[in-house]
Amino acid sequence: MTATITSLLQPLKDRLAAATPGPWYAEKMRAHSDDVLAESEDGPIVIAEHAGCDAEFIAAAPTDQAKLIAAVEAAEALAAAWLARGESLKSFAKASPEDVQDSLNDQGDDLLWHANLVRSALTQALGGDTA
Repeated sequence: MTATITSLLQPLKDRLAAATPGPWYAEKMRAHSDDVLAESEDGPIVIAEHAGCDAEFIAAAPTDQAKLIAAVEAAEALAAAWLARGESLKSFAKASPEDVQDSLNDQGDDLLWHANLVRSALTQALGGDTA
């Protein structure tokens, strides 16, 4: 069974929701040591000690992951809209005058092709089966 984009995103969303709330930030706590901390009601919590050059990357991870999830969901919503419009055009073509049926079918097919191309690329990028 081919996984849906929603099901492929869910583990990412779950990990993000389970992470220590933020904001996260990098701070030099000791000489030659960059740590990653998160703000909490009780004050800063150390997320990673001695993170060094990775501190900024780690600190930005929750925000970056949320943005990437939102971008994938936006692309999926666009693909869904193209798919619906393509199907609508093909359906409308059946009841249209003969001289415009081919044009409407071609436009519908084009939208369906692009929608499926986007969905396939997203699924593959998220590690799902595109076969």
